[in-house]
Amino acid sequence: MTAALEAALRAADTVVFDFDGVLADSEPLHMRSYRQLLAAEGGQFDENTFRSLIGRKEREIWPALAGPRGDVDSLVARRAQLMLDLTEREQLRLDDRAARMLEWSSGERILLSSGSPLLVDGLLRRWGADTRFGEMRVLGDSPATKPDELRRIVAERRSIPGWRGALVEDSPQMLVLGAEIGLVTVGVVHPLNSVDDVASADFVIDGV
Repeated sequence: MTAALEAALRAADTVVFDFDGVLADSEPLHMRSYRQLLAAEGGQFDENTFRSLIGRKEREIWPALAGPRGDVDSLVARRAQLMLDLTEREQLRLDDRAARMLEWSSGERILLSSGSPLLVDGLLRRWGADTRFGEMRVLGDSPATKPDELRRIVAERRSIPGWRGALVEDSPQMLVLGAEIGLVTVGVVHPLNSVDDVASADFVIDGV
């Protein structure tokens, strides 16, 4: 966390934040929940496959992990409750560094997540952080994708004279896209990715 990062976030008119792995170290709990449900179904959890799918929608993840015979509707519903239980039991909290970046982002703050609206909204309310975002785009089961939503967010604001934006993410693909469309990029490292994964970012936060 550097003075240069603080200056960049303060200078941005809009800062777009991802949720999982950025606002909190939630990715290990996600992995645990997938592992537990697969075990309950008699399946085998492939960690490498899961790591490659981080940032994707849950309905894209389950077929890759459970195969075509998995009951995706049931798995999604059961995992949502399991994640709420796990995050409460493990006392998952808004990370201090994420809170600092939110504070430095004195302009518009937007949350952009592929996650479950029920889970994301529930955790933000639990942390008292739901009011920190002027806009929340939590995609869940919607047909919209994060890349398209990010492009849309930027396109809606690009006509404002002198507009500047920033993106805080843990996904290599999203960070590359952010740079391509002119955003300052902040890559966040957590236990399920690496510094190399986010090395293309303008700033790298090593761990959340």
